[in-house]
Amino acid sequence: GELKGAALDIAQTAHKLAKGSVTGIVLFTADGKIEAEVEVDANGAHTGFNHPMDTIQQAVNSGQMIYLSQGHSVTHVCLPIQTPIRKYGALWMNIPDEQGHKPTNPADLQTLANQAAIALERSLLLVESQLQAREIKSAYDTLEATYDQTLAALMSALDARDRETEGHSLRVSNLAGKLGEAIGLPYHELKALERGSLLHVIGMIG
Repeated sequence: GELKGAALDIAQTAHKLAKGSVTGIVLFTADGKIEAEVEVDANGAHTGFNHPMDTIQQAVNSGQMIYLSQGHSVTHVCLPIQTPIRKYGALWMNIPDEQGHKPTNPADLQTLANQAAIALERSLLLVESQLQAREIKSAYDTLEATYDQTLAALMSALDARDRETEGHSLRVSNLAGKLGEAIGLPYHELKALERGSLLHVIGMIG
């Protein structure tokens, strides 16, 4: 969703800058599949059916701008959108060669493509870092749950050995937890207190 919105913003900005008859953008996934695309013309923005895929692939593969003047009618421009980390896709446009129309400076278009690539990279890196943070949190939660299950299994082993102490460690842990809450211990200290209480008679297993 974010990439589609970014593609639209880039295409519309380039369309205004170059005063082109049609402007398009195609963004690829890391494995080369089309992830987002849009075309902008006199009718506005829409799904593109006329993307010059051969020229786009050539620009992406070479990392170079392709600038083709077709007689005195239209100039075709295709610019790769890339950073040293990744090739994202390409921006292309058809610019009419009209009398009295100041030709668009290719360097301005290249600057736009470079800025677009940096913006895309920042956005994707932010999304990736958020995803990694969620994955780390999930892994930590799983580890915590496994640790608590291990303690519970040890307590069961203790209870099985000595019926007189059955439930004793759990009761001590619950009381310690309530005490910790009453004196305002933070979460991580509260968990340590509860777990330590469960382990206070662990030597009895031996």
